[in-house]
Amino acid sequence: MNVDDPKLTAYALDELDEPERSTIARAVADSPELRRFVAETQEFGSVLRSQYQLELQGGMVALGTLTAIGDDAFWSKAGPLAIAALIAVLAVVGAVMFSSSQSSLSAIEV
Repeated sequence: MNVDDPKLTAYALDELDEPERSTIARAVADSPELRRFVAETQEFGSVLRSQYQLELQGGMVALGTLTAIGDDAFWSKAGPLAIAALIAVLAVVGAVMFSSSQSSLSAIEV
């Protein structure tokens, strides 16, 4: 197991069911690198939770006001248009770069 495995992060955040949890616990016990990763992930999760609680208490984030972008009617309509515009811009930039490199190559050949 390596530190890039998402199951290791889920283990560190206590999000696994028992059969997987015990399997990963054995792997973590055998590896100092995995133990270090789990400890750092748990500490980071704890800091995030405590910071979020502070923001809730300070009124910086009001409960119920957070919404997902996907639920927004604007993004449901504008999202595909934004993707199409990005693809068009990338195509134009690619064409300009390709034509300028071809011009450079033809000038060298002459």
